[in-house]
Amino acid sequence: PKEAEPHLMREFEERRLKKLGVEDPVAMVKDVSDQYHLGYDIQTTNPDGSVRRIEVKSSNSNRFIISRNEVAKSKIHDDYWIYVVTVTDKKVRVKTIENPNLLDDNQFSLEPLNFEVKFRNEG
Repeated sequence: PKEAEPHLMREFEERRLKKLGVEDPVAMVKDVSDQYHLGYDIQTTNPDGSVRRIEVKSSNSNRFIISRNEVAKSKIHDDYWIYVVTVTDKKVRVKTIENPNLLDDNQFSLEPLNFEVKFRNEG
């Protein structure tokens, strides 16, 4: 389920930090997925003190959905990452994208899927 993905990626990050020699990786990884305005799900502090802001996306193909806010945050944070998670019966696959330039047509194709409709005149 989608709710489990931040949990899976929190564990993924803890293992990554452990490999880097961090003694208590749990303390370095925060789930911030309930703070929607941030535009990412996990915030990790690396051993050198730098931060990794991670947006977790689910995918079962070569695409994923991203919000306007998440695109905006990816532009302003140099430490923004997208972890695209594909879960199959046999394994979990994670594609990590560092500092994505989502507007780069050579790498990505952004397609608007929804539109907001506002009434011009009520009455």
